[in-house]
Amino acid sequence: MLNPDADIPSVSVATLVLPAEIEELDRVNEFIHAELNRRRCPMRAQYQLDIAIEELFVNVCSYAYPDGTGTLTVRCTYTTDPASVAVELIDTGIPFDPLTRPGAAVSADIADVPIGGLGILMARKSVDEMRYERVDGSNIVTIVKRW
Repeated sequence: MLNPDADIPSVSVATLVLPAEIEELDRVNEFIHAELNRRRCPMRAQYQLDIAIEELFVNVCSYAYPDGTGTLTVRCTYTTDPASVAVELIDTGIPFDPLTRPGAAVSADIADVPIGGLGILMARKSVDEMRYERVDGSNIVTIVKRW
């Protein structure tokens, strides 16, 4: 009997570089979903990732490049033990850590979340991990989802 997971490498990386424009969100989602489908990621996990990706992507497009021009790199690293994906959103825009924004902290009551903080809160709650770092002039937001 053939092993259905034999064609899935234990670790793989896929990268997409595109303009940091909100109109590119569909392209980002198509790229990520194609990769996740190859790894047999459940649809529920994909939908949860969509929430975080959309919020973080729109933030980069809206705020990272005040002059309106710049690029964004989406890098997906997949592992099979445990089955998970780490999605990095990388831009060279102005330094910005979305996790330090007011409201980015997990709040017990949605009424306590200030305006503008709900998206990051939803993104954090939809994934297993979220972290930020500034490296060599780049903002790197990494989200991890396991299934």
